[in-house]
Amino acid sequence: MAIDLISPVAVVAHNAGAANLIIAWLKDMPELKIQISVRGPAAKLFCESFPELINNNLSDAMNGAAILLSGTSRNTDFEHNSRLIARENDIKSIGVIDHWVNYEMRFNYNDALILPDEIWVCDDYSYSLAISCFPKNLVQQKTNRYLEQAVDEINKISSTIERLENKTNILYVLEPFREFWQESDLPSEFQALNYFINNIATLNTKTAIEIRLKPHPSDPHGKYDEWCNNHKSFDVSIDTEHTLHEQIAWADWVVGCETFAMVIALHTNKKTLSTLPPWAPQCSLPYKNIMHLRELSE
Repeated sequence: MAIDLISPVAVVAHNAGAANLIIAWLKDMPELKIQISVRGPAAKLFCESFPELINNNLSDAMNGAAILLSGTSRNTDFEHNSRLIARENDIKSIGVIDHWVNYEMRFNYNDALILPDEIWVCDDYSYSLAISCFPKNLVQQKTNRYLEQAVDEINKISSTIERLENKTNILYVLEPFREFWQESDLPSEFQALNYFINNIATLNTKTAIEIRLKPHPSDPHGKYDEWCNNHKSFDVSIDTEHTLHEQIAWADWVVGCETFAMVIALHTNKKTLSTLPPWAPQCSLPYKNIMHLRELSE
């Protein structure tokens, strides 16, 4: 379905997922007047994509807007408040869902449910989930221009990379979790990372392996330094120099828990693996071609 927006558009986002979707749509509509208020990982992405835009406070971004385009993060009331302002000022509100979990919770903060006028999703799986949670007339499925653009760029970069027959490149795309599995004090992302490295032989690559870790945009600097120092028997490093597209193009395998980067990798025909251990919840990514380490290592 086509993207239908009118100026001025207020954009409010915190997390990277929705921000990437919104940025890709806006790049296709350079004529739009955009008023942004972005925080967290979304701020860095918007700064890189639209350096000419001023990052306003929330009230200034909403002032005079015809439409609100907002992300739907669960860990902040920032976007929730923007939808509340939109409702109070008769501004059309659109909420963008970028994943496959916790749909109702995304619009509920402090026991206040603030639904937008429209909910946008970007694939068949998301659409089915959304219409099971919300009135069908609120939900619209839009083209995932971010995914399309990412796949095109990665395929172009991949065509320039010379690969060695005796070496396997593994990109581990990291993501933080707020819960702790197995009543352990070890953060869940480290539990998954340990499970992966302890079962890496299951991949049966029969070649030398190089592993590059890509920290999440919200990860503090140095978060995985100690882990790498404790695993010097492996050829493992932290890669903060290359873009995600360059990293996926380099990789033969892309592994992680359930990050959207794995969906991008799958669409570029990379071997894609979820490292969620047996004691973790099921992977929320609904794509059947994603392999699961806990099934391979049984």
